[in-house]
Amino acid sequence: MEQKMTNSLTLPMFSNLIFESHLMRNIKFKSSDDTQSLFAAALRQNVDQYFKETAISPKGDWTLRTKAMSMLAMYIVPFILIIALPMSAWLALPLVVIMGIGKAGI
Repeated sequence: MEQKMTNSLTLPMFSNLIFESHLMRNIKFKSSDDTQSLFAAALRQNVDQYFKETAISPKGDWTLRTKAMSMLAMYIVPFILIIALPMSAWLALPLVVIMGIGKAGI
């Protein structure tokens, strides 16, 4: 007398989950309170006005791009060194710390 074990997550059920996730639409929450929509509109207007008055791009300038690229390099370069070079764990530890700082900066 053999008992067959069945898995509760079968392939057809799993494929339904995949297909249903593609059919889902973006969900937006709207408040019935008009003061929240007025606040959001006023805030957006104030932020746009600030960027126009100070002549700053809302997408960032060269300093933001430099910071982003340096943080990305702080993550990728130690990772490549750890994979490519044979080293002890004590030598890899500072590289892992630098990777953590780079990932936190990203």
